[in-house]
Parts: sequence; C-alpha cells; structure tokens
Amino acid sequence: MIRKFIAPLAAVASLMTTSVYAQGSEVVRHGLPDSDFPILQAVEVPADATLVYLSGTVPTVADETAEKGSPEYFGDTAVQTASVLASIEEKLAGLDLDMGDVIKMQAYLVAPEGG
Repeated sequence: MIRKFIAPLAAVASLMTTSVYAQGSEVVRHGLPDSDFPILQAVEVPADATLVYLSGTVPTVADETAEKGSPEYFGDTAVQTASVLASIEEKLAGLDLDMGDVIKMQAYLVAPEGG
C-alpha cells in the first residue's frame, strides 16, 4: 500500500543536507546497537566544528524528449533520487567533503499535478 502511494510522488524532489567536518575535535556518531543500518541514532557535533549547509538541490532532466514538466521529463522517484544524490556528491566534492560528512538530510517529495 505504501509503495503504491509513494511511486507517483515524483514531480519535484529536492534535498537539503547539513555537512560538517571537525576542526580539532571529532564528530561522534551513535549508530543503532547491533546494526549496520546507515541511519544513526544520534550525532554529536562539537562547538568548534564548521557546518556547511547545502540546499535547493533538484533533479536534472531525465528525458529531454518528454513533455516539459511531465513526470517522464524528470523520471520516476528512483531516477530523481539518483540524480539529486549525484548532484549533492558533486557539490560536496567541490568543498573537499563527501557523503560521509553528511549528518542530516531532508527530502521533499511533491506529487505531480493531478497525481
């Protein structure tokens, strides 16, 4: 039921990341006990850390032959997600950071008009 509902939610997806690298003290990441799940239970960011915020990252055009603004133009949720994550990785690399530096990410999904 949830998968059926989420699939049409793909008109525009944007992500906001909060990245951090420590200067002198370390970021402490508290994982889930007995788990390798990539989402952490908590993160401690030291006061002397530099925070870098990325925002407004949207998917690139997946099919230029599709009608502009149509769901096919940007692709489905999986295609949009891959596009946005690649863009975030590129932006982070330009700051000498990588996805391992990300401590918070928010995703906004918008259903296509009439969807």
